Amino acid sequence: MYNQKLCCKVPVVGPQGPEGPQGPEGPEGPSGATDNAILFYVPATLEGGAEPVALTYDSNQTVTLGYGIERYLDSSDNITFSSVPAGNYLVEIYAHCDASTTASGTNNYITLELIRETGTSGLSTVDIDTRSVQKGSTNHLTFGPSAYRLTGPTGTIPSKTINRTSTYSLRGEAGIDYTLSEIKLIIKVRPYV
Repeated sequence: MYNQKLCCKVPVVGPQGPEGPQGPEGPEGPSGATDNAILFYVPATLEGGAEPVALTYDSNQTVTLGYGIERYLDSSDNITFSSVPAGNYLVEIYAHCDASTTASGTNNYITLELIRETGTSGLSTVDIDTRSVQKGSTNHLTFGPSAYRLTGPTGTIPSKTINRTSTYSLRGEAGIDYTLSEIKLIIKVRPYV
């Protein structure tokens, strides 16, 4: 019997060659900047089981300008993205409110969503997902983030996108009677590639 030597082939790496010439410059991409809005709404009462209620934007200069960032509003205080330049954009939507009730029941829910007021294409209802935390007798609700692609004003507007020429209002709905306070809508618009 004889010994067989097992060996592995190890690649031999030589010295690195000189650096090649620089390639052509690519096209300029979109800015990575995000435009944000923080919009405050007046306290509201939601009647359990009723149709969604339009929440009223708080145009009080102390509240809105002192604590928020006013953007994406038209002259009727509806949400619009018509001022966003052409290009590929993503819209992220968040909301927050405090909710209190003395009612009880099995239909214990609150939803906040954007409902299309004008326009005929794109989403008619922009859902904002919800999470909640209870502190004492007050529920602190956080909605979102929900993200949607911004499309339009020309060309085909897919049904699962937000059309930049449509307008939306913030609406609330509840399964039992609730009083909402500290209502805040946060919108982030950023380009994507």
